[in-house]
Amino acid sequence: MDLRGLDWEARTLTPKRDCTLPKAVQSSPMLYTPPYTSEPLRSEVLSFLADQPKRLFIGGQWVEGAAGRVFEKDDPATGIVFARVCEGDAEDVQRAVDIARTIFDDPRHPWRRMTPHDRERLIHRLADLIEADRETLAQLITLENGKPLTASKGEVESSVRMFRYYAGWPTKIEGDVKPGLHPRSAELHCARAGRVVARSSPGTSRSA
Repeated sequence: MDLRGLDWEARTLTPKRDCTLPKAVQSSPMLYTPPYTSEPLRSEVLSFLADQPKRLFIGGQWVEGAAGRVFEKDDPATGIVFARVCEGDAEDVQRAVDIARTIFDDPRHPWRRMTPHDRERLIHRLADLIEADRETLAQLITLENGKPLTASKGEVESSVRMFRYYAGWPTKIEGDVKPGLHPRSAELHCARAGRVVARSSPGTSRSA
């Protein structure tokens, strides 16, 4: 699998390789304009994709799915398969939930003993790491779902802002209603988790 020849000019209404574009895209060129301008894949992207198949991150480790199944992921704009990904199912979700529950119930675990201030610093650190690799992440998002590169960059920037916003919560969880991340929105800060949900939604931002 050699992706070095790929560039963003392939993302047009006339793909360079045979593939079927959604009818909505065929009938509405504005959905896929402008073309991406030539921007070769970054070396960091190629390095990330060189390790196949991509695994699940559970309990602080990259692991294969419990069922051992793998699926292929193609670039929707060109039909080119660029990754093989381990498939997760209910058993993998349960394994992740069990590990999280064990950590939550262990009073000796570093996360349980961490102060709100230190938790805030960690979340800001995560935002720093995303921001430092924003160009690489944007290319991966575009490869994965075919959206314009400018939209992927905006998605990454939005994720950075989201993490920085929520980084302030650990020191302010007092049951108060505060202004939200978006205009005309509000957030209720309370010290309890609502639910654990495992889903893959086409309408959900990948980096978020």
